[in-house]
Amino acid sequence: MWVTWIEPIVIGVIGWTAQNIILIVIVVAVTATVIIWLLAYSAKAKAKEKQAILARKHDQGLIEAGYQKIGEERKKKLVSVGLTDIPLDEIKLGELSEGGFKKYAEQLVIKKEDEERNLKIGSDRKRELDSLGIKNTEDLDLISLGNLGLEDYNRLRDGLKSKMVEEGRKRKESEMEVSIALIKVKKCKSEELEGLNEEQKRYLSGKWEKEIHQLFEAGNTSDEIISYLCGKENARIKTRRVTNDKIQVKSRDKFQRVVETIENYSTSRIIRDERELESVIYEHLRTIFPQPQYNVGYQKKLPKGRVDIDIDDEIAIELKIADNRGNLNQLFAQIEWYKDEYKHLILVILDLDRVPDIDDFVQKFKNKGVTVIILSEENVRFKRGK
Repeated sequence: MWVTWIEPIVIGVIGWTAQNIILIVIVVAVTATVIIWLLAYSAKAKAKEKQAILARKHDQGLIEAGYQKIGEERKKKLVSVGLTDIPLDEIKLGELSEGGFKKYAEQLVIKKEDEERNLKIGSDRKRELDSLGIKNTEDLDLISLGNLGLEDYNRLRDGLKSKMVEEGRKRKESEMEVSIALIKVKKCKSEELEGLNEEQKRYLSGKWEKEIHQLFEAGNTSDEIISYLCGKENARIKTRRVTNDKIQVKSRDKFQRVVETIENYSTSRIIRDERELESVIYEHLRTIFPQPQYNVGYQKKLPKGRVDIDIDDEIAIELKIADNRGNLNQLFAQIEWYKDEYKHLILVILDLDRVPDIDDFVQKFKNKGVTVIILSEENVRFKRGK
């Protein structure tokens, strides 16, 4: 029964399709044409964008090549007047304006003159210390020794002299204590010495004296040592524990010294921009950590970005002037770039009291495992240059 009422519908559809076949063909053709045009337009746009990117890279390469050439010429000029210690590479030298390069060259000249003057002063001071029999236990090189102000040097000299006198006094007291303890040990061990020839007695005496020295160094008292060596009951002594992990200790000590050096840094020089702040901190660290024992690098290029200061490929130091929140926000990306490249990452921030929530930033940085050092204008004076 249903066939009787559906048959007219089928016949009607077939009839309508036959009458409008041309219209359907036109619609399909137009749709296909639009799709093809859109695909072609998209491909053309992508090709154009790719060409623009290649053009920009080409232009950037030409620009850097230009800077490289200018930088090479400038470096030759600097070397020709005896300036061989040039932290900036050729591209960075080329990027400087004429006025900027002139100022940079003047800074290098001043730095060289300072080093030569400090080297002479340091040599004179080294001779003075040697004449007084004072050992330079601070391990300062001649330039660092000459870089000290007169008051600081006098304080260092007097301190080393007092330390030498104190060490001499303690050494004499220690030798006296050892001698007294040895006499008492020999007395309680007199039976062991009976019947021995002089060579055998000297051997035992030297052995006991060495043992007494070691026990004193481990922190034992004279009575404890005598009781122990004489074999008294319930005698207790402390033994000295020695670690073999010298490399880790050295590395940790170096990192701590770097942190303390930056925390205690101050200068009367007026800093006008971030680059100048980087430069003074870099020069200060090079003085404290001289070559060849240490390798302090400046603006080291990494796969992503350049780290401001690098020490022995272990410690990275990034500096920022906190005159706005934007500068601090940049550090989050830099932390991600550098933290996998270095064992230690230090952020040095010059706080100008212009970012109210700087403490929140500092805490977030620390949460990422970064060491943060805040310098204030009491230590580093800042005046934005024009």
